[in-house]
Amino acid sequence: MLTYLWTFGVGAVFGIFLTYFHEKAKNFAIMQDIGRITEQIENVKQQNILVLEEVRGRHQLRLAALDRRLQAHQEAFTLWRKLLSKAHKADEIGNFVMDCQDWWDKNCLYLSPEARLAFRTAYQSAFDHKDFLTDKSNTELIRENWKRIEYAGNAIVQGAELPPLGDQESESLKSE
Repeated sequence: MLTYLWTFGVGAVFGIFLTYFHEKAKNFAIMQDIGRITEQIENVKQQNILVLEEVRGRHQLRLAALDRRLQAHQEAFTLWRKLLSKAHKADEIGNFVMDCQDWWDKNCLYLSPEARLAFRTAYQSAFDHKDFLTDKSNTELIRENWKRIEYAGNAIVQGAELPPLGDQESESLKSE
């Protein structure tokens, strides 16, 4: 009986130690898993921080250029309005077209692609307009050329992401 109790006691103590070591091993494995998970979380955080910094940098650049873009569209619109008034003045249009070309060289990258093309087309067409008017043999060519000049106004306004000119404003611009 003593042997039985002793065997039972040793078995019980051994079982307790086994349970204890099993729990310790389980806890150690969990700690290792937590360490790996924490490391992965930190890696993801670092990647997110880098992505956020890149996005923030691009956003700041866009915001910095936004004021300049709006200013360029406003200046292009002002030049376009003067272009309309000088297009029929043969003695003034050449110098003014050169002023437009100079401005375009310095500011075209701030304009939207459509406004950039329309503005350049407008001042080039305005330079040719005096010759078409002198010749007067092809009235359709004169009308088409004038449409290219007029189109720039809406392209510039749309490029600034402002609402397009309404009929009333367009008529007002044509009469000036």
